[in-house]
Amino acid sequence: EQMGRMLPFLQELSNYVDRCHNATMNLIQQLAKLYNGKEKLFKSTFQFVHLTPVYDSLAELLGILVTLDCAITQNQHLGSAWADYKRMMQFVRDKPESYNSNVDKITKFEKLI
Repeated sequence: EQMGRMLPFLQELSNYVDRCHNATMNLIQQLAKLYNGKEKLFKSTFQFVHLTPVYDSLAELLGILVTLDCAITQNQHLGSAWADYKRMMQFVRDKPESYNSNVDKITKFEKLI
C-alpha cells in the first residue's frame, strides 16, 4: 500500500533525474565544443570568459544527484517494499478483474515500473 502511494513521487523523481542527465550532457557537449582550441568562436569570443557560475551550478547539481542516489540505495525499507509490491502485482496479473483492471493495463503498468 505504501509503495503504491509512493509511485507518483518516484515517477517525478525519475523524471527530475532524467532532466538533470539531459541538461548535464547538453552542457558538457557544449563546453567540449566551445573549449576546443581550434574552434574559431572560442578564440574570438570565449577565450577570456570565466564560466565559474556554470561550473558551480554543475557541481551543485551533481551533489544533488549523489545525495538522491545515496538516499535511495541506502534505504533498506525501500528495497523490501519494492519487492513486496512486485509480488503483489503477480496477484493482480493472475486475477485482473478482481482489481477492476485488465491484462493490457497491467502490462502497460508493469513496463512503467
